[in-house]
Amino acid sequence: MANDWMHQTVAQFETALFANGSLEVDGLPGPTLTNEIHPLFAINRWAQGYDQYTKYFYHRMQPALQLASLMITESCTLPWFTHVSFGQRKYDSTGKVHIAPTRHEHKPEGRHETRMRLEKLSRILIIMFIPRKYRKTNDGTSWGITWPHSSFPWFRYFSRSDLPHIPSKYYGPEYGKRDMAIITLNSDFQDFFYDGYQHFTPSMTYRVWFMFASTLVHELAHAYYYWLGRSPSERFHGKEPYWSKHDNDKESELGFSWESVTWGRIPNPINDTIRDCHALVSIKSEAFYYPAGRQKALRSLINHHGVKFTRIPLDELQHGYRSWLPSAAWRGNQWFVADRARPDMNYVSVIHAIPMWWIAHWFSGEEWNKKRRTWRQKNKYSPPPLGPTFMLIYERNTRGQCSLHVAVNQSLDPYLQDIKWQTAEMGLYDCEH
Repeated sequence: MANDWMHQTVAQFETALFANGSLEVDGLPGPTLTNEIHPLFAINRWAQGYDQYTKYFYHRMQPALQLASLMITESCTLPWFTHVSFGQRKYDSTGKVHIAPTRHEHKPEGRHETRMRLEKLSRILIIMFIPRKYRKTNDGTSWGITWPHSSFPWFRYFSRSDLPHIPSKYYGPEYGKRDMAIITLNSDFQDFFYDGYQHFTPSMTYRVWFMFASTLVHELAHAYYYWLGRSPSERFHGKEPYWSKHDNDKESELGFSWESVTWGRIPNPINDTIRDCHALVSIKSEAFYYPAGRQKALRSLINHHGVKFTRIPLDELQHGYRSWLPSAAWRGNQWFVADRARPDMNYVSVIHAIPMWWIAHWFSGEEWNKKRRTWRQKNKYSPPPLGPTFMLIYERNTRGQCSLHVAVNQSLDPYLQDIKWQTAEMGLYDCEH
């Protein structure tokens, strides 16, 4: 992944990333969250035993666990889960299954029941770190994976006493059709919290906290769907549905849907690693069968009123740009480009640098009070914009002809506007009181 051409290209703009406040920022305020950690993430839900050291550093995870807890308890961020709880599974005209809005998800009873279901999930959930022995395996390179119990190759190294207690009633007939999932997280997170944090700057620490919270709730989105126990009774062959009909041109991936709706983007370190958590960026790629689609998307960006782009001669950058295609080396690209990257497609990729103020504000109690006031007064939640930032636009046609444009200190964010339109069209935040 470190050899990915686009990772290397973005890293070459280090001066612009510094100026934008996306790398190292002096004087960052410390986290001021005061909320309790949800029982889902309590210390007794983390596995012990084989290569598990959580009990030694659990306190260092507190800011990230507090943020993850807010994502599943606050009224403004809960609707994503309420929609999963009470939305209706439907086939669309192409045979894909999506979750359609229902009235019940907007009622106070729906929100209350969703909170209760999440609390019940905390009685059976198991969380662990992927053992270091498996670090270089396909599973080990993932940020996180969620599967039903005992599906992982390392599970045989754990005894029953190593795992969180699950009351016997959850093995009974009432819950027999529900999958009890294990969330596994990349071992690099454990390395950071164990002793790696000592070598990280405050900016880097914030980025790891943020990515840890994001990964944890991403995986919880999958675990929650398993826990609902709905798939065996709904003729959809146990497949994860699309979170909304607007996602059916992507992969059916509930975790990335949650990130997009809540953050307004899918965050990704430049070098795609936790060990050296460099600047965070987000990428959105679109694939088009016909050149007209690519040209239209490119014109809508490059010719956007008030935004000045500079074209970068690709020959000035390292070789490899002609063969670069959107790939899983960037988190989320496999969601946007559902058919996988193919050289016979036209592509437009938009990359935004994520400023440190934006990351740090999620850990501010004052900022969360503002979100609560906005929700009470307007019944409204919108992912916060990045503000003026650094962005790249890469485009490629089927003949391998490419271009790269750069904009500095600009606020153009078309993907965020798409998310706002999607949630408004489906009435996600039209909650009754």
